[in-house]
Amino acid sequence: MDDTEPFKNIGQFSYLWYGRYMRKALFIVLVLSGVVSLPGRVFSLNGIQMIAVGAVHRALGGAGVARPLDSTAILLNPAGLCGMGDQFDLGLTVGFPNNVMDSSTAVLGNPQAVNAQSDDDGALLPNASMVMGLGTEDRWALGLGIVATSGFGVDYAVSRLGAAANGFDTADRYGLVKLIPAVAYRINDQWRVGASAHINYAFFQSNTWTGTAAFAQTAGRSRFDPAVGIGGEIGIRYLPPIKWLEAGITYTTRQYFEAFDRYADVLPDGFDMPQQVAAGLALTPVEGLLILTDFRWINWGGVGLLGTSPAAASPGLGWRDQYVAAIGAQYDFAARRKLPLTVRAGYNYGRSIISPGAVFTNLLVPGMIEHHITGGLSYDLSEKVGVDVAYAWLPAKTVTDDGSAVPAGAGARYSASAQVFTTQLHVKF
Repeated sequence: MDDTEPFKNIGQFSYLWYGRYMRKALFIVLVLSGVVSLPGRVFSLNGIQMIAVGAVHRALGGAGVARPLDSTAILLNPAGLCGMGDQFDLGLTVGFPNNVMDSSTAVLGNPQAVNAQSDDDGALLPNASMVMGLGTEDRWALGLGIVATSGFGVDYAVSRLGAAANGFDTADRYGLVKLIPAVAYRINDQWRVGASAHINYAFFQSNTWTGTAAFAQTAGRSRFDPAVGIGGEIGIRYLPPIKWLEAGITYTTRQYFEAFDRYADVLPDGFDMPQQVAAGLALTPVEGLLILTDFRWINWGGVGLLGTSPAAASPGLGWRDQYVAAIGAQYDFAARRKLPLTVRAGYNYGRSIISPGAVFTNLLVPGMIEHHITGGLSYDLSEKVGVDVAYAWLPAKTVTDDGSAVPAGAGARYSASAQVFTTQLHVKF
């Protein structure tokens, strides 16, 4: 049977789709609807973007563009969906961020803001995704997922500003959830291609200062304000004749959002998310051992207000582009010892998006963390069901404002660290 045969008879294909896929899809959509409603405060990793979705690739430091290992490939590289079969992954990440700011020595700062500790609750970040193969030998694949990918949140008892702030300018909260439908196609034994749409839902809450000489609080006054956005991603995987080597590359477009109407005074150009490019290699030097390396460019500096200098006529956040390197390794004991256990370790580094001249400006928008040390494992309970766990340690990063962008902010300091735990269930149909 060739790859087009299921499509020759529309009635036959409709029955095939409903019988094999639609009932699974309806069940999973119901699960996804429940997952996305979970509350939680998100925190920053590569800038304000999570290094990975799910336990498997988080344990690998976020690497995996060349060989995605589960259905979270919808975000990592949609081309990786081909050949994965039918699988559903449901996970929950619990993060414990630790944010501390000190503006007591800055001219614009608050003498009472001495090593002020943010009231950071544990963050709950759900992920749910699925992949289904189509056609002969699953030459086509469809994917769907709902994933929390980006965010930040701080809540201080004192303002970063002096007495003029009158108790405001203490808290920010932002979160981003994506609904991602994806499709992939295996061209031949060497090449796979994939594409996905990113349907975005974001929210923002803040009582920040507007940046004006009048020291006015934003008109939003900590009220919840949602926004929707759209973007996309394309990916390629290449499996050369060299059996121990694979390569992959992806491009994610800029994510365009409608404006946060209540916060037009501090976000006049909205809050788009940047375009990015990622490339990676996968190596299998010996049976059972997989090594993944990724390099990612995130264009934070090219997104309007985010990349505009705080010293400009229209003050911005002064974020800079980020170059991220990730490496991960896993060993599958099933290959030689017939044990249904896989162990993983990884490391991820991304230079802080906040330059030394923009620290004071970003005391309520943390994006300083640079290092991520990760590990985890998977255990198959049966041929169809297994569990994945991951842990990430984000050691403290402290930055001090040098006054180059906002002289009155010189001396302000910020420190951030976190611990992250992820559990996940994978089911193969």
